[in-house]
Amino acid sequence: SHGMLHLLELVFHNLTSADLRAVRLVNSVWFGLVQQLIHHGELSYLSNRWKQGEPKVDKLQCKRERSVCTVTSLAVDDRSIAAGLGSSGKIEVWDRRKMTREVEMAGHKEGIYTLQLGRFVLISGGEDGKVRVWSRKTGEELAVLDHHTYIVWSVKLHENLLVTASYDCTVCYLRIQESEIAFESSLEEKIQGPWEWADALYLGDQGGIIVVHDEETFQLQVWSVKQREIITKLVGHTDEVHAVEVKGSALVSGSSDRRILLWNWRTGRCLAAFEGHEGKIWSLGLHRTRIASGGRFGEVRVWEYPQLEQLVQKNDQQVPENSSSVPGNSALVPENSSTVPENSAQAFKNSSIVPENSSTVPDNSAPAHENSSKVPVIIKESRPLLFHPKSTSVSVLHIDSFCLVTGDGLASLIQWDFWYPQTSLSPCNKYCTPVPDPLLSNQI
Repeated sequence: SHGMLHLLELVFHNLTSADLRAVRLVNSVWFGLVQQLIHHGELSYLSNRWKQGEPKVDKLQCKRERSVCTVTSLAVDDRSIAAGLGSSGKIEVWDRRKMTREVEMAGHKEGIYTLQLGRFVLISGGEDGKVRVWSRKTGEELAVLDHHTYIVWSVKLHENLLVTASYDCTVCYLRIQESEIAFESSLEEKIQGPWEWADALYLGDQGGIIVVHDEETFQLQVWSVKQREIITKLVGHTDEVHAVEVKGSALVSGSSDRRILLWNWRTGRCLAAFEGHEGKIWSLGLHRTRIASGGRFGEVRVWEYPQLEQLVQKNDQQVPENSSSVPGNSALVPENSSTVPENSAQAFKNSSIVPENSSTVPDNSAPAHENSSKVPVIIKESRPLLFHPKSTSVSVLHIDSFCLVTGDGLASLIQWDFWYPQTSLSPCNKYCTPVPDPLLSNQI
């Protein structure tokens, strides 16, 4: 058995990442074999490629109707990359194997906020307050759902459950059936939330939680959607938060304070702060042991945090039984305190001053996925990936085992493929220098 797996691994090494994604789609057995390869690779060659290997870089240029045309939404699966374009509201779907445009969709005239890929359909939400359903094969609009009254900022698809959220402060749950030519849905539940939900940044995959940003204090609040109660308050950022991503019990947030904070959202505890961005952070993703971030000046960075994987594997976003109480951040608030101090943001800033040699992740003497100290670990080491022009911002991103996909304000998509065979054993320094600004170079 071990010998066969070794032989299979040798075969897999001759396949591209696109081939491996296609293999995963065959059936559950092949999916499991590829996952074994990924797990083994993370312990050796694949992990090293993410840290210092040279990725294969493919640029996809969406149609740009204006000089600034931001990719405002992104959906990626094993087959396709779907991009929503802010100024035109249109949607483009690209084939990840051929790197060619598959289909275009009219989208939402007033602007598009969110996308999700299903097996046969693509679902979008936009400024017109509608949820629109499109055929992935033809681009035809199959359905228009009007159960919201204002901007639809998030749609999440989990098997036959569709969850949608709007700035009218409602979250809706629908049961769906999809095919290549038809789509049916039934509204099962509509929850009217409090006015605070108008500042929401993240909706859980199955609609269990919603993460809300307080624009005055910059704290994040994790709410139970169905109980309409705050579960935890996350206090630490000193400026506006633009991006939040959640997997399992891990929550990462990125801000205009140029920091990324990693939290256990269930306990409200801040585990680590990642520092190194030159400007505001606009997009985030996390996968296994890695966090990817995109921001101002065309900046993309990848951060390693080995303890992240166990936190991510606590993969249900269901509400804890004691969610009626609101724990504060244990890194900031005394355990016997039931309130969050007004100066907690400043306390965090002061507590983050640690010796230079503490910029690495904690050693194995700490618990499996949390730093034993109540002070967040400061991590300054990251891998820069500079390919987007410095004149733009990286507005969206997606990270998986093999690839990173990023989108910017010039309607460009970049796929960074780290499975790509390596021609050199030396660390790759190719993407460490900012890309010249095309808008300025054209004027010279």
